Amino acid sequence: MSMDNYACHADTVEIDFVKQHCPIEYEDFRFALNNGEVSFDSFCYSTSIQDELETEEENKKFIEETFDTLCKAFEKATGLELGCVHHEAEDRADDLDGGAFSVDGVYSLTEAGKKYEKSIERKFWTTFG
Repeated sequence: MSMDNYACHADTVEIDFVKQHCPIEYEDFRFALNNGEVSFDSFCYSTSIQDELETEEENKKFIEETFDTLCKAFEKATGLELGCVHHEAEDRADDLDGGAFSVDGVYSLTEAGKKYEKSIERKFWTTFG
């Protein structure tokens, strides 16, 4: 059995940044997590692996609804798409340890990049020493 290594990345923002732009929606989301006895890290973990949250069904629905509302408000306020990511750091080179808010829609192509967009492919890799 071979072990594989995959490069991953995410553009992230601090919780305070989300709270600054969507204070009411963030507090509603935080309340929903607390009400369901779900930590932010657990929510991010479940979301990142597309797994069920370990809480009652009505709490799951409330958490999902408040997160969806937060995402919509955040996009309206910033123009960025809000999501979440989770990773348990395995070595000191890992920047992410636990859950974090992620953002999409951060980068745009230059005029030259747009011109050749169909021929350009972003690739990631890792190497072993």
